[in-house]
Amino acid sequence: MVEMDTPSPEKNGLPSLNRGQMVGLGFMFLLLGFAQFAGAAWFVSKAGAIRKEAEQQETSSRSACMDSLKQLSFSVETVKESKNILRALKRKIDDPALHLGEASVATLACPGWQLTNFCMGEGCEKAPGGIWLEITSSR
Repeated sequence: MVEMDTPSPEKNGLPSLNRGQMVGLGFMFLLLGFAQFAGAAWFVSKAGAIRKEAEQQETSSRSACMDSLKQLSFSVETVKESKNILRALKRKIDDPALHLGEASVATLACPGWQLTNFCMGEGCEKAPGGIWLEITSSR
């Protein structure tokens, strides 16, 4: 009969554990799992609150930007497909340099928004003889 030499735990460098130690180790890992689950649940609940706050800030930013554009005598509309796009229009302009400056001020009055489209003058298809601009939220 050939005897197999089974390595003992001490031969491969691992300590041998008795039943009580194994149960204690299992209980410790169980508590660690519960703690990680609780931490993940807390993180998910905070992420929802942060997302809701960001949406409220986005809405107030859009409203403030629309108000600024209206004060500069632009007619403003939001794009139905996207809440992140505003379009502003002035039909007839008498002093192009003045109104170009107003368009610049309009883009600066909307922090967090970028000018994505612009046309002015007789060649402007969106507002012939006027100003048309489109700004997009970078958020």
